[in-house]
Amino acid sequence: MLSASAKGSKDPSKWSISVTKSGDMYNVVFHVFLEPNWHIWSLNPGGDGSLIPPSFEFKTGTFSLVDHAGEQGIAVESDFDGIAGKVHYYFREVQFNQLLKAHKGEVITGTYSYQLCSEKMCLPPKTVPFKIKIP
Repeated sequence: MLSASAKGSKDPSKWSISVTKSGDMYNVVFHVFLEPNWHIWSLNPGGDGSLIPPSFEFKTGTFSLVDHAGEQGIAVESDFDGIAGKVHYYFREVQFNQLLKAHKGEVITGTYSYQLCSEKMCLPPKTVPFKIKIP
């Protein structure tokens, strides 16, 4: 069963956040690198509704979000014991991105939340604050 937790386990992911200009908008990119044998769920993880997808919360400011967060990477679709339906996830690395309209120099804060799993267990969900400056 994938719901087991590992208290005190080291986080097998490394995150970096960058901002790139995209026309008259900015793309905030959350790049995730995963240690071997670990995966992160897709934004649309599938399954029976019990999986915890990554989420991104941007605090209120003068910026505006454009559409929903997206993802880029090589997704895996498979069956998992104990979970009804196909599930979607990423091994090794993935980029989650959010397009927004903002002003140059604006500082944006927020949080991102995620859950990492292996074939044997899932770690407890984690929420991390972030702060970025629009270049």
